[in-house]
Amino acid sequence: MSNEHGFWLRVLGYNRTTVQKLMLAAFLLGGMLGGLVGRFDWGNGFLFDLAVAANSGGRPETETHTAIIAIDADSLSSDLLSTTPRTLMQPVFAKTLSALLAADAKGIAIDVLLSYSGNRWLPDHDRPLIRALYQGRGKVVLGRSSNSLPAAPFVAALGYEDNSLGTMELVPSPDGIFRHVGAGIRLESGESIPSLISAALANAGLKMPADVILGDGWAAARIPVYRLSNLLACHQTAPEILKDAFKNRIVMIGSWLDEEDRKRSSSRFVRSPSQPAQPTSTSGNCILHPIVAPLSSGSMPGVLLHALAAEAVLADSLVRTIDWKYLALLAAIATVFGTYAGMSLSPGYSIPLVIGSALLIWGLSSLLLAELIWLPPAALMIGALSGTLLVFPVRFLNERVRRQSIHRAFRQYLAPEMVERIIRDPSQLHLGGELRELTVLFCDMRGFTAFSERMADRPEEVVQILNRLLTVLTEPVLRHGGTVDKYMGDAVMAFWNAPISDPDHAEHAVAAALDMLAAVRNLNEEHFSGQSDMEGQGVRVGIGVHTGTAIVGNMGSDQRFDYTAIGDTVNLASRLEAQCKVFGSDLIVSSDTIGKTSGLAALELDEVSVSGRRTAINIFAVLGDRRYADTAEFTSLRERHSQFLKLCRSGASLEAKRLGRELARENVSLGQFYQSRIGGMEPTVVG
Repeated sequence: MSNEHGFWLRVLGYNRTTVQKLMLAAFLLGGMLGGLVGRFDWGNGFLFDLAVAANSGGRPETETHTAIIAIDADSLSSDLLSTTPRTLMQPVFAKTLSALLAADAKGIAIDVLLSYSGNRWLPDHDRPLIRALYQGRGKVVLGRSSNSLPAAPFVAALGYEDNSLGTMELVPSPDGIFRHVGAGIRLESGESIPSLISAALANAGLKMPADVILGDGWAAARIPVYRLSNLLACHQTAPEILKDAFKNRIVMIGSWLDEEDRKRSSSRFVRSPSQPAQPTSTSGNCILHPIVAPLSSGSMPGVLLHALAAEAVLADSLVRTIDWKYLALLAAIATVFGTYAGMSLSPGYSIPLVIGSALLIWGLSSLLLAELIWLPPAALMIGALSGTLLVFPVRFLNERVRRQSIHRAFRQYLAPEMVERIIRDPSQLHLGGELRELTVLFCDMRGFTAFSERMADRPEEVVQILNRLLTVLTEPVLRHGGTVDKYMGDAVMAFWNAPISDPDHAEHAVAAALDMLAAVRNLNEEHFSGQSDMEGQGVRVGIGVHTGTAIVGNMGSDQRFDYTAIGDTVNLASRLEAQCKVFGSDLIVSSDTIGKTSGLAALELDEVSVSGRRTAINIFAVLGDRRYADTAEFTSLRERHSQFLKLCRSGASLEAKRLGRELARENVSLGQFYQSRIGGMEPTVVG
C-alpha cells in the first residue's frame, strides 16, 4: 500500500507542475496565435467586410469630391457610339476630355489603356485626342499597366510629365478581395510607378498615402456615376449642367461593363441603394442621369475602387489601423481573459461566454471603423478562444494522469482495446473469462532454423530481420482490428472479436492474413533483393486461421496475468498453421472461417481429422481477396482444381495425375499439394 501511495504522490507532484506549465503554454500560444494574425489575413478580411456592411446604413449624406464617367452597355449601344469600334474611340475620348476640361474638373484619370493609335487606320484620326491631351497637361492622367504603355503619340501629348501616367493595376488581399488601393507599384527593374489615382491627386496638389483602406461601404453609393453617352449629349447643348456636375472634382473614366474589369471588394456585403444619391439634371435635349453603383452583385467595376480611394483622400476620411504593438497588448489581454474563463468556469459556461466576448470584440471593431479606426478583431478573438480551449487539458489533467498510469502499467502485455476498456472501467481487472466466438490466427516463420544457419555470420542482422518481421506481421493485425495475443519466438498469435466485438471478425482476420503475406514479400525485397547468397531464400511464413468458440479473458497468477484465449479453436488454428508445411500453402483457413466470409479466392485442399475431434474438417488455401477471385485466371484455376479433386476422390488416378502435374507446373505455390495429393487419397490426420 505504501508503494502505491508513493506512486500517486509522485503523480500529483507531476500534476501540479504540469498545470503551471500548461497554463503558461496556453497563455503564450493563445497570444502568439492572435498576434500572428496579419492585418487583413485569414479571418480579418471577412470580419472587416462585415464591419463595412454594418456601418453602411444610416450614414449622413456628405458632399462628394469625385465622379465617374461610365463606359457602359447603354452608352456603347447608343446612337452616338453604336457605330464606333472600341479601338477607334479616340475622337470620343477627345470630346469627353474637352467637356470635362471645360467643366473645370480638378483632375481626370482614364482607367482605359489607350495602347492603339487610330492613325494606323485613318490619317489624323488621333489628332482631336492629341489636342485634348495637350490642353489637359497637368490635369489628365492616362492609365498604363506594369508592362504596357499608351500609344506613343498620347504619351508625347502629355509632355512626359511625372504624373501623366499611372498604373491601373490593383493588388487584392490574400483571399482575393480588394480592400485597399496602393499609391503605386515597384517593377522588377526597381522602377516605382504611381497608381492612377495617386498621379491624379498629385496633379491636384495632394499626396496619397502609401495604402488607402476602403472602409466606407456607402461611399460607393454616393459617388455620382454618369453614362458616357449622356455626357456627350450634354457637351454641346448644356455645358452649364456639366460644370455643375464636375467642377472641382476628380473625374474617373472607365469601363462599367458586367464582363470587364470587375472586382470583389470590401463592400461586397453592402446592399445597393434603390436610387442614385444625386438628382437628374435636364436642359433641352441634355439629360444627365446618375446610375446606381451595383454593390450587391458581388463585384464592382475597377474604376469605382480608384474613385473610392480618391474620395477617401479628398474627404479626409482615411481609415487608420491600430499599431501592432497595441494590437499585441490587446490580444494578450483577451488571451488572459479566455484562459481565466476556461479555468474558472465549466465548458458549458466558459465557451458561450468567450464566444459572446468574441462577438463583442467584433462589434467594438465595427464601432471604431465608423470613427475611421480599424482594430483587426481576429487577433483578439483567436486569443480569447484559444486561451479558453487550450486550458481544457489542464482541467482534466488528473483524469489524463490516471489514464496514462493505467496505460503504462498494462500496454506491454494487453491489447490496446483491452487497455481502453480497463481505463473506462478499472473493475475489469480480475481473473476469469467469457465464452465467445473468435477467429484465431497463427503465423509462424517457416524454416527459421535453416534461415538462421545461412546467416550465422550475421547474428545482428538475424535479430534485426526477426524484429522487423514481427513488426510487419503485427501492423496488419492491428489495422484490421485484431488483438495480438502473444509472440512465440518467430511466431505470432492473434484473434478477433475480443475484447471488442467485431461482427465481421472472420473477414477481418483473413484480410489481415493476406496483408501479412504482402508485407513479408515487401520485407524480402527490402532485405534480400540483390544479395546473391540469399536470392530466392528470404523469409517465408505460414498462416493458419480458424473460427470457433473459445474462452477469452485474464488468465495467470495473482502477480501477473495476460488477456488471452484458450480452447479447441486456438489449438486447431495452430495446427492449421502447421499444415502449411504439409500442403505447401502460405495461408490455410478452415471451412468454419470460409463460411463466415465471402468473395475470397479460396481453393479446397483436403478433409483433415484433428486429434480430439470426432469429425473431420475441410481446409482451404486462400490465394487472394475478391479482386483476384473475380479474375478469369482464378476462375479457370478453380474449375480445374475442382475437377482434380473429383478425379482423386473417384479413383481416376491416371487422369488425376496428368491434371495434377499440369496444375503443379502452372501454380508453384500449390505444387507441393498437387504432388502429395496424387500420391494418396486417404484423409490426412493432424496430430
